[in-house]
Amino acid sequence: MRLSRGLVRALKVGVSLGLLGWIAHRYGGDAAFRSAITKLEPRTWLLSLGCLAVGLGTSAARWKVLLEGAGVSVPYSQTVRLYFQGYFFNTFLPTTVGGDVARGLGIEARHPATVVAGSILVERILGFACLLVIGLAAALTHPELALARGILLGASAVFVVGLLLLLALPLPSAGGDGAGSRLWGGMRRTALEVRAYGFRPGALVTAGVLSLGWQALLIASNAILSAGLGGVAPVKSLVALVPVVQATTMIPVSFGGLGVRETAYEVFFRASGFEASGAVALSLSWLAVSLTLAMIGGVLTLFVPIARKGGRDD
Repeated sequence: MRLSRGLVRALKVGVSLGLLGWIAHRYGGDAAFRSAITKLEPRTWLLSLGCLAVGLGTSAARWKVLLEGAGVSVPYSQTVRLYFQGYFFNTFLPTTVGGDVARGLGIEARHPATVVAGSILVERILGFACLLVIGLAAALTHPELALARGILLGASAVFVVGLLLLLALPLPSAGGDGAGSRLWGGMRRTALEVRAYGFRPGALVTAGVLSLGWQALLIASNAILSAGLGGVAPVKSLVALVPVVQATTMIPVSFGGLGVRETAYEVFFRASGFEASGAVALSLSWLAVSLTLAMIGGVLTLFVPIARKGGRDD
C-alpha cells in the first residue's frame, strides 16, 4: 500500500525531530560539548560562512557552464541567485532535491524543460562523483577511517551501476498520449540530454574542475569550524569524513537531511577515533552556517520569487 505524500513528509519530520532529540538528550549536558562550543569565535564562524558562500558561487558557475554547453545562455548573476534560492528549498523542504526543482523552474520559462533538467542531473552526477573520489582517496590511505571507507565504497558501487544504467539502457519512444507516455517521454528526453554531454567534453571538464572546487570549499568550511572548536579532527581526516557525512545526508529519510547529518557526524567521527562531543559541536556549528546561508536564499526568494511563466519543452 502506497503511503500518502503527507504521511511520508510527517515521517521524515519525525525522523529529524527524533534524531535531534537524541543528540540533545545525549550531549545537552555534556561538559566536553559545552567546552568545545564556547571556543568558537564569531569571526571563525563568519569565515566558515563565507567559505560556504563562495562554494555556492562556484557551483553556480558550474551550472552556467553546463547550461551553456547545452546552448542555454543565462547570466551568472541569475545562476548565483537561483543557487542560493535552491539552497533554501533544499534546507527547508523534506527532500534533498527540492532546490533542484526550484532552480529548474527559474530557468524553464524561456528554455526547454528537459534541457535544463539534463544540466541539473549532470551537475548532480559530477558533484557526487567528485565527493566519492575525494573521500575515497583520503579514506583508503588512513586505516582509522575503515567505516567511512566502507560506506564510500558501497556508495561508489551503487553510483557506478546507476550511471551505467542511465548511459547504456535502451530508451524506446513511448506511444500514446496518456499521462504515463508523457512522463516517459520527458524522462527519455532528459536522459538523452545527459548522454549528449558526452559530445561536450569542454563543458564536462570545466564543470568537473568546479565540482572539485565545491567539494574542497565544503571541506574547508568544516575545517575552519573544526579548528575554531579546538581541533575536532585533522584536515586529512575531514577530507574523508565530510564526504561520507554528505553522502549519508542524501538518504531520503529525513527533513532536508536534518538530524541524519548531525547523527552521521557523531557516528562516523566517533568510529574513526575522534571525540564524539567535538563532532556534535562541529555538526551543530556547521548546521548554523548552513541555515544562515539558506535564510539568505529565502530572503532573495521574497524579493525575486521563482515563478514559471509558461515554460516550453521542445
